[in-house]
Amino acid sequence: MDTSGLVDFPQSEAEYAAWVKAHSPGYIINAPRQGKGDMMWHRAGCSYIVPFGELRYVEGDQLKVCSTHAGALAIWAKQCPNTLEYCQECCVAVSKAQQQVSFCLR
Repeated sequence: MDTSGLVDFPQSEAEYAAWVKAHSPGYIINAPRQGKGDMMWHRAGCSYIVPFGELRYVEGDQLKVCSTHAGALAIWAKQCPNTLEYCQECCVAVSKAQQQVSFCLR
């Protein structure tokens, strides 16, 4: 699968903030720009990665890889040698949402 056009790499804090605002149901992988280190998969609305104030989310040592297509983001991550982990806060939020949907479908 060609992921070009499906995965975004914001280069500035303003670009990152605009992407998060426009794609709230999307996904973001936080990855080191160089070298080894774990990558972390988040939902776009996760409190750990939401752009806030003067914090540097994109212009520092970390790269943000963004997509509304989970499959494309997973393919991008699989091409990296770094370990991919999943944010526990995001997993809890998804689990709660799935429980609500399943309750509503009963």
